[in-house]
Amino acid sequence: MSNNAVSTKSALNFLDINVTEVNNYPTAIQDIIIDRRFDGMIIRGVLPLDSIERVIRRLEDEDEGGMKLIFNKNEEFGTKVAQIYGHVIVGQSPDLKDYFASSAIFRQACRALFQGNPDFEERVESVFHSLCGLPVEIPTGPEGQSYTPATLRLLTEGREITVHVGNDFLLMPASEHLKTLLDFSDQLSYFIPLSVPQAGGELVVYNLEWNPEQAEQSGDLHKYMNDADSRFQSQQSQSVAFAPGPGDMILFNGGRYYHRVNQVIGNSPRRTIGGFLAFSKERNKIYYWS
Repeated sequence: MSNNAVSTKSALNFLDINVTEVNNYPTAIQDIIIDRRFDGMIIRGVLPLDSIERVIRRLEDEDEGGMKLIFNKNEEFGTKVAQIYGHVIVGQSPDLKDYFASSAIFRQACRALFQGNPDFEERVESVFHSLCGLPVEIPTGPEGQSYTPATLRLLTEGREITVHVGNDFLLMPASEHLKTLLDFSDQLSYFIPLSVPQAGGELVVYNLEWNPEQAEQSGDLHKYMNDADSRFQSQQSQSVAFAPGPGDMILFNGGRYYHRVNQVIGNSPRRTIGGFLAFSKERNKIYYWS
């Protein structure tokens, strides 16, 4: 493959199962990351609907504490981008000081939001363990700090998430410590909708793959990613759109495949909670973070 090429596949293969079936797929994470037998999964019913309704009520009823302490409106980026509860590690400073401070607040607030319900961390760790048979952990920072297990993303009407790909994180300074812990040959993305919009808000996954050599040779990673849309228009690509319901988990190779979230239409917001996961360097455990 030339340095200017982007690898493509003719189709994307996603499984669609119920959470009661996860034990039937004990090598699914390896199948996606290492063996590439399929590209992702939708797992229905990971969080019960009555639990989600309580979480949303608590989130909306919060005063200035809890998640609202770490609500990033992202106003400096305009009115089209996602608003986020917590700090996503992508784009953070190399010392991760603000990130780790936000992570501590997020974990405490998340436990409060899910109190009396299936605990979020326990629930997703159980699902990931069933899909790999390995221990599942949140990474620990160089001074014992905790990475965040997830972030909450809010898309109100007119907002979207433009084309991006997960493995570009490897070229960012904020990845340096994680690269000492993880097998970063690939990473997966996961999220669970808490509420869905009246229309729009679909996850669109393209069959175009990340090319690190091309990105590095560009000399400007930020511009390279901002130009993703124009590259898509000049190449033949297929895409698949997914609209999982509240409580369903989508787990897919967002590290390798370019993807986006369509603009939200209507007054009902799109709320999701999720992050990333990868094997440890020794491939004897799974780490997850956001």
